[in-house]
Amino acid sequence: MPLRSSSVGRGPIVLAPAPGDAEEMDGPVNETPAPPAQVAERVESAVGARLDEHHAPETNGRMAVCRRCGTQTDGPEGRQHVPSERQLARSSEWLDAQARASRIDSARCLLTK
Repeated sequence: MPLRSSSVGRGPIVLAPAPGDAEEMDGPVNETPAPPAQVAERVESAVGARLDEHHAPETNGRMAVCRRCGTQTDGPEGRQHVPSERQLARSSEWLDAQARASRIDSARCLLTK
């Protein structure tokens, strides 16, 4: 699809499709994306499931927070991790750090043998 540049005055150059090129696109364009709340809920569930696979939630019995990773749980008894939207990045980073530490330990074991 040929692009044409459009610049007005001294602003940045913006590349846009030339008029009439919209029909050349592959496939229909009428797909509607999922609402942000549904996307966030799916991501929260996926991160919670990854945390549950990594370790069982450890709570103190009074607060719905895992002592091991700091993520919210479904209740004070802590049957599963239920991260909030604001905890997703930190929980994912924690999981990545744990995986990295595990790989480092494995490499050390291989080097000492």
